[in-house]
Amino acid sequence: MARHTNATMMYKAGVKTKVMQERFGHSVISTTLDIYTHLFKEDQEEVSSILR
Repeated sequence: MARHTNATMMYKAGVKTKVMQERFGHSVISTTLDIYTHLFKEDQEEVSSILR
C-alpha cells in the first residue's frame, strides 16, 4: 500500500512516468503503467471533458 500511496503522490506532483518506473525498479515501463493504471484514468476523463 505504501508503494501505491507513493506512486499517487508522485503522479499528482507531476513526476514523469519514466522517473516513477526507475524509482520503483521496474525493468520496463509497461509494468509501471499496468500496476498504476488507476492513476491514469483521471487523465482520460479530463481529456474527454476537454474534447466535448
